[in-house]
Amino acid sequence: MNNKDILLKKNILVIIVFPLIILAAAVFWFPTVAFSSPGTDENAVGPGSQDTAEAEELRDIKSLMDYEFAKRSSAAVMAAIAVGALLAAFLWLRARGKNAEETKEDAPPPIPPEVTAMAALAALDASGLIESGHFKEYYMRLSHIVRVYLGGALNFNCVDLYFDEAAAKLSELGVARMHIASFEAISNECDLVKFAKFKPCEDDARALRGSAGDFIKLTSGAGFR
Repeated sequence: MNNKDILLKKNILVIIVFPLIILAAAVFWFPTVAFSSPGTDENAVGPGSQDTAEAEELRDIKSLMDYEFAKRSSAAVMAAIAVGALLAAFLWLRARGKNAEETKEDAPPPIPPEVTAMAALAALDASGLIESGHFKEYYMRLSHIVRVYLGGALNFNCVDLYFDEAAAKLSELGVARMHIASFEAISNECDLVKFAKFKPCEDDARALRGSAGDFIKLTSGAGFR
């Protein structure tokens, strides 16, 4: 049973069942005579009695007392229902807040950027782009993986920046110079293939892929310091 099913049952119990219990208790708590109105049969003088002024006065007084008691009892019942409704609303809000906290706690932790990057490199290895000679696409994807990793690890948009802009941001964030130099070497080689129409060989592509993997492992383990 998931958290939503548990919350639904709690809401049904609190919003519907609990007020009904309050209402039933309130109704059975007060005598039935509390809801009798003036002039009912129990307040009338029997047909065999003498219709004297004293008997008539006593009957009027009794009817008035019954009516006042009925009003007080009805007000007490309505007050009990109102209290029950307020209590049900309070319990419902409390249960909803607890469920939100439990859902938040149950949420899985985010995947570290280095894990995502290494998985993307593994997918790139299995793509067959090197074997088929699609070096430009291979280098473009490799550059994108490294830039997405940097942006995710350091919380900035690295994908859409020129290298100079990205390097300035890395320096501003306190990244060690040797890591910036490694990123520069990877970026320059990727740009040669992407923009200068340089045609690498398979060994060049595999060597750059190894450099990218080492860069990710080294920076994530050292915290870019």
